[in-house]
Amino acid sequence: MGTALVQELVRTGREVTVLDLPGREPAIPFDRGVHRLKADITSADQVQRAVAGQDFVFHFAWPSTPATSLNNAAREVSQGLRPSLHILEACLRHGTRKIIFPSTGALYGPWQGRPYTESDPAAPRSPYASAKLKAEEYLRLYGSKGLAYAVLRPGSAYGPGQNPLSGAGAATAFLYQCLSGGPIRIYGRGEVLRDYTFSRDIIACAVQAMDMDGSQIFNVSTRKGTSLLELSESCFQLTDIAVPREFLPPRESDLNNIILDNSLEQRLVIIRPTPLEEGLELTLRWLKSRRLG
Repeated sequence: MGTALVQELVRTGREVTVLDLPGREPAIPFDRGVHRLKADITSADQVQRAVAGQDFVFHFAWPSTPATSLNNAAREVSQGLRPSLHILEACLRHGTRKIIFPSTGALYGPWQGRPYTESDPAAPRSPYASAKLKAEEYLRLYGSKGLAYAVLRPGSAYGPGQNPLSGAGAATAFLYQCLSGGPIRIYGRGEVLRDYTFSRDIIACAVQAMDMDGSQIFNVSTRKGTSLLELSESCFQLTDIAVPREFLPPRESDLNNIILDNSLEQRLVIIRPTPLEEGLELTLRWLKSRRLG
């Protein structure tokens, strides 16, 4: 999503500085005029230099996914939470107008049979979600010191530019496996519901949050749940390719239904949530273009 964010900011006439790890390249080449810095965000000094002079900061860097965090909780602190504190300190020191942070809809629970609202209690099932929640708490702390923030809690993100082999984005991964011959791997029986949210929608909300007064925390979603079985069937129909499904033991991070109420989002931003069918079609086009390229 970082690449898509940069593209949208440039499209709207913003001057953009990108801070990324050495050796990392964007999914799609950046336009000319984007200033790129290569640095280690675990270094407070390097983060301070990068944030100096920036009006807005988008903190999209995170080391893991809910599933990949299960066996390495320490990484969430060293490469996720601690760098977040470096960024917050730098924003406060240099007078940043606002920081925008994509958190996660995976912090809610347990499932109560209705879409989660922003006021529902948190019950993270993974180190990833727990660390994101802690980062939110620090954002509120720094907000009390005068730093404005926007926290977006998205559903299960997918879309063009997402690495289908990263362990994130079942929708992107399923389409890729259809094109590659499978198998599609499903943890559990495939009945758990997720709110698949197109990456373009998350980016649009993040960019619009720049112009909102004060601080906000809001879900970004479609308010519609889709099971992994339903998702795989949609991918079969869209690609006209049915590949084998491999069912594996469920992981702790996969056990809770996650559907997010987007009523507040719809009051705050001007956006039409992208239906899953439309988002899958756009993602499939991108995957095909990458394969043919």
